[in-house]
Amino acid sequence: MPDLLRTHHEYCSQSPLTRTLQNRASTLEGLSKGGVKFSTCLTAKSASTALTQIFLEITGFIKDPIGVQFKQILDGDHRSNNECDSLEKGCLLQPDQIDKDSLQFIFVRDPMDRIFSAWKDKMNRTEDREMYYEFPGKQIIREEFDLPENFLFPKRKMDAHKMGYYVSFQMFARWLAKDNHYKTNIHWNTLQSSCDICAFDFDFIGRISQMDEDMPRLMQQLNVRSPSYDEIQQGFQSANAHSTKHSKLKIEEEFSKLTNVELENLLAIYIGDYAAFGLPIPGFAKPSFI
Repeated sequence: MPDLLRTHHEYCSQSPLTRTLQNRASTLEGLSKGGVKFSTCLTAKSASTALTQIFLEITGFIKDPIGVQFKQILDGDHRSNNECDSLEKGCLLQPDQIDKDSLQFIFVRDPMDRIFSAWKDKMNRTEDREMYYEFPGKQIIREEFDLPENFLFPKRKMDAHKMGYYVSFQMFARWLAKDNHYKTNIHWNTLQSSCDICAFDFDFIGRISQMDEDMPRLMQQLNVRSPSYDEIQQGFQSANAHSTKHSKLKIEEEFSKLTNVELENLLAIYIGDYAAFGLPIPGFAKPSFI
């Protein structure tokens, strides 16, 4: 983690990114049960639901870590419940500015893993995903299958899949890199577009891939001993039903279908997120000439 902190500091010292908080939507502050005020930033498809759940258990808003329901997560987040308006109640609030005396932290995810998860959850999944079928699904399908403008799409995403009209990961990757389409949704926009990372002076940077190791360390810094992280984990499944963690789709296999040009275009979009924290670019995401 010291390398992540140092890299972030050096990156922001040379970056034109804002040093003041402008994107309040993804910024949260809370007060741990141990009396430590904290500030953080959440990014879609970076375990944001699981992290919100953990933070609400750290603040004491959620009392029972085992039987957590999704509604409790919404109730404790001021962004979805205006009546939850006090740190003393255990609520997570949106600050106007970052408290420099608070413990500042973030959990980051490999950018390619993040967009792959977005594709699995929003584009490939058929249940309860009609919104993403309408856009960008139909646009991608129309372009990739060279369909006329007056083509009559099946009403349901599941029916379109059965007819062979679906968005593969390669199609999605091509679409992201075209005409700045990656900016159209928080689930596949860059981390830097979702979070004012240089407005923070992070004390702790964790990695989603190492949350089992990093979260207990963070909880120590927040002076929280109960519930334990093991107890918190037991409540993940019931509260985070949309997780694609157990999907049979493999990231290496899907990336292997991309051409060098497609890999290069994807990397050009998210290279800043890698550089900001010194994250290693996975081999499967590199064009063959790198």
